[in-house]
Amino acid sequence: MKRSFLFITLLALSCSKQELAELSNTKQIDFSYYGTEHNAMLDLVDSLITDLPSSTSADRLSAASSYVSPIFGNLPSSGIDEIEDGMNRIEYITSTVVYGGSYLNEIGLIDDYEVIIAYNSVDSLLLSMEEQAVLNSNWYTPTQFNTEIDKLIQSVSSNVQYDSLSKTGNDRALFIANMEIAKSSYEYWFAAASNIYAPWGEYFEINSANKTTASVFKKIWMAIKRTAVDIWAFPSCPYCGGISPDPSVEPTPYDLGQAWNYAGEQSSQVE
Repeated sequence: MKRSFLFITLLALSCSKQELAELSNTKQIDFSYYGTEHNAMLDLVDSLITDLPSSTSADRLSAASSYVSPIFGNLPSSGIDEIEDGMNRIEYITSTVVYGGSYLNEIGLIDDYEVIIAYNSVDSLLLSMEEQAVLNSNWYTPTQFNTEIDKLIQSVSSNVQYDSLSKTGNDRALFIANMEIAKSSYEYWFAAASNIYAPWGEYFEINSANKTTASVFKKIWMAIKRTAVDIWAFPSCPYCGGISPDPSVEPTPYDLGQAWNYAGEQSSQVE
């Protein structure tokens, strides 16, 4: 289990990457469509597969990959190897003592100190939510979750750089787009866990670990876990840029549009 407190030793962190002259610098960028489109992809999976509880991960990935976004367009689908590569990163974040922001810094994806701290706080929040659900003590409503996430968004809301055409941006743009997916994701999965008639609701009702009817706390726990996957899939895309295997090569801008697509496809895969 992870430590219940944040402890990070970060030496000589640079708060800037290669300057991207074409990027705008504004606090007023609307990233909400990242979340809206994430849920639209999940809705399509629900509408195309009549028996979600009995579907395979391949069935759901195929359905997710067929979604053509009015904003992002028809992006290339992920291969099985790419899905597994990203899931290995997600599992590492969610199952070790390393906090998400620190890990993303270690692999070279982010270097903005405040973004690292914000990501670590997201990780800590998810852990707390999971523990409450496991103990059958309480759970966050989507409104409560959004309140916490909005505080973290506010903490990095200055000096945001984002190019709406190329869908690339700095660490702060990455984080805020990611958190819009987080808010939409938890609202979506919370509804599915709470209402069998909601999209994916029957899946939550039946698909517990042993394929028996799940308790309400089990379903809420599943909603939190799926939200965590959606959150950490976004910065874990193995083909979206940002990371170079050669330390002498400057990281390329992270493609947030491709990351949106990757997060949605990963979301459809989770059992």
